[in-house]
Amino acid sequence: MLAWPVNVIFRPERLVSVDAADEGRGWTRSVAEGSRLTAVYSLNLILYAAPLTLAGFGISDGAETSAAFLTSLATNSAFLLVGTLLTFGTFHVGIVLSGASEGVIRSLRAVTYSTGVYLALAYTLVWYVATTPATSVAADLLIGLQADFLYYFIDWLGADLQLPGGRPEPVDPAGLSAAGQSALLLLALAGLYYLYVLYVGGRIGHGANPVQAGIATAFVLVSPVVYAVSIILFSLYA
Repeated sequence: MLAWPVNVIFRPERLVSVDAADEGRGWTRSVAEGSRLTAVYSLNLILYAAPLTLAGFGISDGAETSAAFLTSLATNSAFLLVGTLLTFGTFHVGIVLSGASEGVIRSLRAVTYSTGVYLALAYTLVWYVATTPATSVAADLLIGLQADFLYYFIDWLGADLQLPGGRPEPVDPAGLSAAGQSALLLLALAGLYYLYVLYVGGRIGHGANPVQAGIATAFVLVSPVVYAVSIILFSLYA
């Protein structure tokens, strides 16, 4: 426990290297490791969602406190859970197609830490930026980037679609506050850590070479494109 903060910041490869050599020695060991990883992820999920829920995020005015809290906790957890499932699916498919797969549990280990720690941090930073007046310019920049990303594929597909509020106006980054700059820097670092842990998860956990681990990580990077194209096509033909 004392080494946890050090590993998260300075030695993230340690998170995915624990007992990696012992993997695959019987189904009982795999079940035990899977249960341990599920417990670690569940704890991280609660640590991510509970503060948002206690802050009132996702709870409508006038709702019953106990029922609203549980509903909001489940909703706030769902965002990270969906991100985890997308990461796991794309990463494991990538590692299988690269020919380096040594089993689902090893992919689960990498995804548990990359999403349970670093993706959760990224989501929390986005929430902070979106709800803090001092970081309003940073929030506008993030919204603009997301909208531009979706509009790129809307235009590429020739779809007659508009996002709520239309196309965003360009945002002048010169208006960024110190808090906004710090938040965006931490967000970028969280994203890099998230991808790095997946990469070393392929290298250490699966014994993949740099190209194979890079392929698996690239599959994760492509997942937002697949998601964007899917929701656009769904909106057109549903």
